[in-house]
Amino acid sequence: MTGIKRPIPISGMDLLPNMYTPGMFTNKKDNIPFSVVLQQNRKLSEDKDRHLQKRVSELQTQVQRLERKISLLNNENESIKKRQDEKKPLEEKIKTLKKRNAELAAIARRLEEKAKHLQQENIKKVKEDGHGHPETDHLKKMFARQRAKDLSEHAKAMLAKDREIEELRKKCQELADQLSNAEFLGPENVQMYEEKEELISIIKQAAKERLTMEKQIAKIKPNVQADTKRLKELESVNEALQNEVVKLSKAKEETERLEIEFTQKKIECERLNKEIERERGRSRHLVSDHHFVVLRC
Repeated sequence: MTGIKRPIPISGMDLLPNMYTPGMFTNKKDNIPFSVVLQQNRKLSEDKDRHLQKRVSELQTQVQRLERKISLLNNENESIKKRQDEKKPLEEKIKTLKKRNAELAAIARRLEEKAKHLQQENIKKVKEDGHGHPETDHLKKMFARQRAKDLSEHAKAMLAKDREIEELRKKCQELADQLSNAEFLGPENVQMYEEKEELISIIKQAAKERLTMEKQIAKIKPNVQADTKRLKELESVNEALQNEVVKLSKAKEETERLEIEFTQKKIECERLNKEIERERGRSRHLVSDHHFVVLRC
């Protein structure tokens, strides 16, 4: 093994001096030596390699930037999905509130119809009782004025009748005294007797009228009490209706507030859905750009 000599490797460049002949590797047109051409080619190759390395570095930087952006978008998508998952109970709550709003609206309509029906019945009853105005305050004032007016008129009439009866009694007494002191003979006595009979009939008629007025006053008092009782009933019904109206107003305000809140939530959900679609489109675009860059690399 030691006696065997290995062949000495010979490169192509070692053979060049032996194979070189003048003018063999020269540019016949410009008379440029081969070494210069080789050096130029090597320089061009190095420049191209540097350019390619620079381009590869730029592409790698761009790929890293795109990967970071994709990672950020994925994180953002995850956060948006989480927010959507968190908003699902809110959507359920909105549906429940919407259903409750519909129920409240139906109840409000029924109560309004009931209130209108009761008001119409009250108006009819008041008209049947002889009073045309439907409002309780006006009825109360009207009843009070009418009652005071009637009582005042009856009191004045009774006082006038009392005075008239008293005057007639005095006159009758005077005539009686004159008749008792005078003789019943003669036309003057007959005339005085006739006047006395007329006065007695007038007194009886006045007493009857007074008794009639007293009966009318006695009848008016129960009517006034009944009217007062009716007014109290109307006031209680009116108060109940006002309470129902207040409840309806509150329910209506709550319904409007919930509808506004529902509309705002709906707009927010639509905005988030559009944002998700935009982010998905951007993600798809970036992923396609990333694949394209990877394929080019």
